[in-house]
This record gives sequence, C-alpha cells and structure tokens, in this order.
Amino acid sequence: MNSLDVVSNRTVVIEAVGALATAVIYALTESQVGGEAGARLTLDFGDLVVIAGSAAVVLGVAYTFWPGEPLRRQWTLIGLGVASFAMGDLVWTIIEDVQRRPVPYPGPADIFYVAEYFFLGVALLSAALAYGRVGGMRRAGVVAALVAVAAGTPITLFLLRDILTDSTLALGEKLLSTFYPLADVLLLLAPAILIVTVVGRGKMAWPWWLVAAAVVLIAVSDCAYSWLEQQDMYRSGHLVDYGWMLAHVMIATAASLAKDVA
Repeated sequence: MNSLDVVSNRTVVIEAVGALATAVIYALTESQVGGEAGARLTLDFGDLVVIAGSAAVVLGVAYTFWPGEPLRRQWTLIGLGVASFAMGDLVWTIIEDVQRRPVPYPGPADIFYVAEYFFLGVALLSAALAYGRVGGMRRAGVVAALVAVAAGTPITLFLLRDILTDSTLALGEKLLSTFYPLADVLLLLAPAILIVTVVGRGKMAWPWWLVAAAVVLIAVSDCAYSWLEQQDMYRSGHLVDYGWMLAHVMIATAASLAKDVA
C-alpha cells in the first residue's frame, strides 16, 4: 500500500478548501472589489473565517481522540492557540471595519495574538517530551538550540537592533515588536524542531513536520510585520496577512493528518 493511502479525503479537502479560500480572498482584495473599504472588509472577514475555521477543525479533531490520550491534550492546546489568534482577528475586524478607526499597536488584539504563542509552545513541548521516551532528547535539544541560535542571530542583528534603537517608536511598540520575533524562535521554532527531531520521518511524524512548516511561515510573517510596522509601511492586505492564513490552514491540515496516522 502506498504510504499516501493513509491520508483521508477529509485531510485533502481541508487543505484544498483552506488554500482556495486564501487565494480567493487575495484575488478579491487585490482587485479592490467595493473600493478600498470593500477590499479591507473582504480581507478582514475572510481572514477571520479562514482562521476561525482552522481552529474549529483542530479542536474538532482533538476531541476525536480518547480522553486522557496525550494527542487529545496536545491538539486541544494547539486548537486553543489557533482560536486565540482568531479572537485577535475578531477584535481587529471590529476596530477596523465596525468602529472604522485605526487599529492600535500595541492594542487589545495583541493580547490574543500573544496568547497563541504560549498555547502552541506548551503543546509542542508536551508532544516532544511524550515522544522523547523513545527518542534521543539530548540530541534533539542540541539541534533545536542550534536552529534557535541560527534563526535568532540575524533577527537580533538586523531587526531587533533597529527596533530597539529607533527613537521614534514608543516603549510599548518596541517591546511588542521585540516579543513577536523572539517568541517565534523560542516558543515556536525551537519546540517545533525539538519534536520533529525526536519523532523522525515516519508517518507518525508527518503532522508535526507540517506544524513545523507552519511555525516557520508564522515566524517569517511576524518578522516581516515587525519590520513593516517599524518602517510605517504595513497596511491591511499586505502579503504577510496571507502568510498567517496559510500557516493556520497548514495547522488544521496537520491536525486532520494526525487523526489519519494515529
């Protein structure tokens, strides 16, 4: 039997629908349907639907595992993280499209965006420790640390240094713009590398490799966003918005895949 035969139609549909929805939102936003306000509304509500849908998929899959099963706890935490990001998007949408005022940065939406890091970080670390009983945690820890240093060094030299020395930024902006890239490396990327190193390359590892790829995409989007904010160049509809969308679609796909290979 081909190894891909274990992938269910459900998983393929989740991936296809999520990617197609993201592409449609991009096309409608770029074509400026309804003018600038209409394009912004399309992006904000489309983004909210895609990520909230991804959260629903992850939480739904999590509760198909038996109570007390580690996978149930791990995917529940991941689902709560995605749901937290969706809540941040809801707050953002209310401010930008309902109240029609600039979204503050830092602002209330960031409370939920920040919470996602801790949910995902705890879930990934928990999964790594669970699989670590049959793998080499010491070797995995070294690999994760090396990747964190390799990713963190250029971020510190070329992004955080400019942010921290920028006298035009308020203290809150500096702290938050510093937090996101560092949290990407320490709370997401390092634990993701830890778990994929532990689980290896068998079919049980497929979902975690997909989560790791999603984490990398989130990190790239966050770093780009922090730099754009520093340069006062970020506007809704930038490519970073679609990076976050696709990353959460990948996480939803990974959750479904975890059920397939369980």
